Amino acid sequence: MLVPQRAQRAYERAETALAANRVADAERELNSVLLIDPKSAVAWCLIGTLHEERLQLDKAFMDYSQALLADSHQLAAYLGLARLAFREQRWHEVVQFTDQLIRMNPVAFPVAYLYNAAANFNLGNVSVAEKSARKFQSLDTEDERPQVYLLLGDILARQHDYAGAAEERSFLRIVPDADNAEEIKEEIKVLEDFSRGIENAGVPPINWVEISLANRAQFYENRFAIKYTYSWRP
Repeated sequence: MLVPQRAQRAYERAETALAANRVADAERELNSVLLIDPKSAVAWCLIGTLHEERLQLDKAFMDYSQALLADSHQLAAYLGLARLAFREQRWHEVVQFTDQLIRMNPVAFPVAYLYNAAANFNLGNVSVAEKSARKFQSLDTEDERPQVYLLLGDILARQHDYAGAAEERSFLRIVPDADNAEEIKEEIKVLEDFSRGIENAGVPPINWVEISLANRAQFYENRFAIKYTYSWRP
């Protein structure tokens, strides 16, 4: 049992270093863990987050993949792979990894539903996207990621529920000083106009998708910029 104990002590030193923001020390200790115990899934996963944060994405991909080879139930590795795929707009892979994670544990990482919703929306799977977005909304009780309201707004607009889509205003209630607040206010105004148009004439004056107020690729890049929040314990 000597080797596992040495690995555990090195891992604990890595956690201590990370808590003190000594990232280089943490990486050195994690490499020590992996020299002692190459099948330490938690160490592979944690070093993957460090490489991901540094935008060393190829290394991070290999780290998360090694974590799953060591332990196919390492949920954080599935989420890490989903984040990497999201960055590169590989939507099918985002859905694959988040679906796997959610099947294994539906509540361990609520943000998996948000990634799943955004990926499905980009793939045109609007009803699935709405289901995932609403599930995330129900779990995000502290409104840690209010961008879900923006995503739901676009999902509902795509379904021609313009009154529902105008609930994007909930995002501004949570983040009133957002950089794109004026753009969102303009969107809400257009959505409200659409909703009134349907009430008054039975049809919207124009299709929402045709009058997007911003380049959608850039819009989603801004909306879903990845916010890193780590729990250093496995």
